[in-house]
Amino acid sequence: MTPSPNVTIIIPVLNRAADLRRCLESLGRQTVSSSQFDVLVVDNGSTDDSAQVAREWGARVITETRRGPAHARNRGIQASEGDWIAFIDSDCVAHPDWLERLLRPTLDTPAPGFCAGALLPGSLDTSLERYIAARGIMDPERCMKQDDFSFPFAMTANAFFSRKALELAGGFDPSLRVGEDADLCWRIAWAGFEGRYLPEARVDHYHRTSLSSFAHQVFGYGEGTVALYKKHRSQLTRPWQPDLPRYRRMIAAPFRRLLALRQGSGEDVDWLTYEMIDLWAFAAGRLYGCLKHRVWFF
Repeated sequence: MTPSPNVTIIIPVLNRAADLRRCLESLGRQTVSSSQFDVLVVDNGSTDDSAQVAREWGARVITETRRGPAHARNRGIQASEGDWIAFIDSDCVAHPDWLERLLRPTLDTPAPGFCAGALLPGSLDTSLERYIAARGIMDPERCMKQDDFSFPFAMTANAFFSRKALELAGGFDPSLRVGEDADLCWRIAWAGFEGRYLPEARVDHYHRTSLSSFAHQVFGYGEGTVALYKKHRSQLTRPWQPDLPRYRRMIAAPFRRLLALRQGSGEDVDWLTYEMIDLWAFAAGRLYGCLKHRVWFF
């Protein structure tokens, strides 16, 4: 009888066939033996060739008809076989020693409940990609630091969990469209498990390249912070206070951009455009979240 693999790698996907092929090819170049892991692709209702690409590569494919990353990842957990669960997004490329590096803490006693790997920019070809990288919007090291209104968490574009911790925490909360990774990691930590940052477990992430997709992403982050605040505000170390410096930057952003336009300063105009979208889309998401969740966190 063939033993179950030690790790299941779960990739949720929705209409990203080309990205998925690139991601799967990177998993085929891992330095650990293929007998140690299996790859499970969760098709979340794709209308392109994503499922076919996964099957042709040799991944196990299952379908989750309920839309949303939490539903897709929970379905993957239920169908997984490994003692450890690794998550990577379809728009990511794993470095060859990615899984080897993730596996090292499993030998520790006690082993961590979750680990966050590094996310490096897959491309810096556009000024928007350079802005996102410079701002640290997708920076797992920053996410693994605690402040008054957030606790350490692993971004599921590159994350590693013990099955025991996932089962004890009950998996991802499907009511959260954004921030479900933070919510899960917080609950795992509060259950007594350790979380670690593993900068050597590297994945290349391909950032947004269009203004509309970037604005949509940041809007979602804004709403997600409100949902997390409502669910976990009793755990915060101090009452919520408005982020006045952020509001000042938000108000100043259009005027700074207008000044740059008059001076004709090239990429500075683009950069200030992204900053303005970043600040205003996040604020719009927060305001929408306040109205949706009926709680003030603005």
